Amino acid sequence: MNDTFFVDSVTTADVVEYGGGKYVFFAGMSEGHERIGLALFNTNSKSEKDWSFEAPKMVVDENSGLNHEIAHVADPAAVIVNNTLFLYFSAISKRGDSIFLSRSNDWENYNSYFGNPILPGRSPEIVFYNNVFYLFYVLPNKKGGYSIYLATSTDGLRFAIQSQPVLYPSIDSWDSLTITTPRIIKENDYFFMIYAGDDVAKDDPKHFGLAYSKDLINWKKYEHNPVFSRGPQTSWDDWAIWFGTLFRQKGSLYLLYEGSSYSNPKKSQIGLALLD
Repeated sequence: MNDTFFVDSVTTADVVEYGGGKYVFFAGMSEGHERIGLALFNTNSKSEKDWSFEAPKMVVDENSGLNHEIAHVADPAAVIVNNTLFLYFSAISKRGDSIFLSRSNDWENYNSYFGNPILPGRSPEIVFYNNVFYLFYVLPNKKGGYSIYLATSTDGLRFAIQSQPVLYPSIDSWDSLTITTPRIIKENDYFFMIYAGDDVAKDDPKHFGLAYSKDLINWKKYEHNPVFSRGPQTSWDDWAIWFGTLFRQKGSLYLLYEGSSYSNPKKSQIGLALLD
């Protein structure tokens, strides 16, 4: 099972830097269940074509939910605080979508938080800044899509929820129905969020937009959005794209993202783009 849990699909990557190396948490689909894995992200080669995910292993499965009848776990979002890895993720069950937490001190053993679920929602992103955990996630909006919300915590366990979304669909543009799958990077004095958006489909977005903030609370959309779109017809990512994850490598900014094709929308893969 451990080396075949992603045989049907690879989704929702999150890049974490630790000990001088890069690691990727991701979700894999097999046997009708989505599970979360971890791999070393080898970026040592000069050519991006030779970069690879190495030694993948499953770290969280659908049985990690303390009897919450979970069918799928996905959308990992990880942060390291005081040598403890906090791994937030979406747990999908008959009860609805929830954000769960597992913690690890050795990257081998993951302990599900006894107070799960953390809160209702899905597609988490986590930032630790000035001794505060900022947990971003999505909830359904009145238009039939998603909006992005924020909750904060000082211990990573108990969160204060903001009642209003921090980012929501536009009135009549490319992201007028849904905005989802936030990923955040800090560059100098600003935080930059890549989010997926669409004006037709709730959870099959065609574009990525950019938003920026100085305090992680007040966000402004980039005026020239979208900044990235699904691939051309017949390409591997011509159906939809999700979870645009920014990271730096030797001074360049890269985008790791999930995509699927029109010929097989349920089979997702992870792609890489170099941003100018």
